[in-house]
Amino acid sequence: MGDDPNMAGNSRRWIVREVEKQPAALADRLIDLYQIHRPEPDTDIDETLSALSDLVHAGKVRAIGSSTFPRSRSSSSVGGPSGAGYVRFRSEQPPYSLIVRGIENSVLPTCDRYGMGVLTWSPLAAGWLSGKYQKERATDMTTARARLVTAALDLSLPDNVRKLEVVDGLAGVAREAGLSLTPWPWPSCSPTRP
Repeated sequence: MGDDPNMAGNSRRWIVREVEKQPAALADRLIDLYQIHRPEPDTDIDETLSALSDLVHAGKVRAIGSSTFPRSRSSSSVGGPSGAGYVRFRSEQPPYSLIVRGIENSVLPTCDRYGMGVLTWSPLAAGWLSGKYQKERATDMTTARARLVTAALDLSLPDNVRKLEVVDGLAGVAREAGLSLTPWPWPSCSPTRP
């Protein structure tokens, strides 16, 4: 990435240039999965799919996918929005956890319908399900991450109150199992011996 406005986004120029400058170790191999992260409003999806399709046809990329695309964009990108014969997305990478479950009603059925793989991210919901944020524990707002996402950590917001309810329920299940939600940093783990 860089300061040049052309060094970002889903345009043909940027996608092709980045694939072409792969390290020599990849020169005689193809990229297994090239995923586009989020739709980019300044680039038409036709341009993106055309560039990705050309890379697949050139033998440089095996499959293409998307990450955090809304259902409508994922389904239209399966075969190309204009039916131009583009290579279709084979995977979607949405956020998914006990707290963020919207994909169950929209993204997962679309992926199932079109035979797309699903690779989820943020299974701990940005740390909420780790036990890091709890009613009885003050959140350390001095960390860089906390300062960047202050609203996401504001325990007075209704959505965050709902998250705390899910965390409380999960903590109850953990207690019943003789476990606890461990706040960060996680303790080091070592294998148990018989």
